[in-house]
Amino acid sequence: MFGVNFYYYKNFNLSRRGWVIVILLSCLMPIAIFSFIMGLFSDLKKASLQQLMQDSRAQEYLGENIEAGFFVTGNQIGSCAIISVPVRGTKASADIIVSAVKRGDTWIIIEEYLTVGNDRLTIIDREDKVYFASEMRNCQNQS
Repeated sequence: MFGVNFYYYKNFNLSRRGWVIVILLSCLMPIAIFSFIMGLFSDLKKASLQQLMQDSRAQEYLGENIEAGFFVTGNQIGSCAIISVPVRGTKASADIIVSAVKRGDTWIIIEEYLTVGNDRLTIIDREDKVYFASEMRNCQNQS
């Protein structure tokens, strides 16, 4: 009465080629999704690293050969994003916290901080950020 009709399952037969396709798709799909998600913030990550490299205080703190970590965390809602990028140099490791607004294809960095524990070093803090306040407020309300 409440049993499952196994007639369709018994007659379901995949050929070897079908199983190969199923296995390949199940392996490649997570890689494709992960690559897509990591690619969302690649332009913003590059822009924030360029700003970090130009700041002498950050270079003094982190040391030489500053490299970004692979994983970028954060979120993008509409045209604004707040992300965290791990970085490390020869002296120390830290995180970059970036708030940005996207206009067309270009990210405009509103604030950028280098954080280690409770310490925070300001890299960018725009004086004209009042012009972007409504967009950033909308992002914070939606998150």
